[in-house]
Amino acid sequence: MERELKRLLLPGENVHHINGNRRDNRPENLELWVVHQPKGQRPEDLVEWANEILRRYA
Repeated sequence: MERELKRLLLPGENVHHINGNRRDNRPENLELWVVHQPKGQRPEDLVEWANEILRRYA
């Protein structure tokens, strides 16, 4: 995935294997997923996180 993105994965990102086979690393079998912190966050923290997502992926 890092080769496809041409960068290292960022904290909170991971790679999902569409077919469930972790050995199948063909680009068409990979999806970038964003994993965030646990539930129960303050609204101001959620706004900050949303702004970070927009900066990264917009």
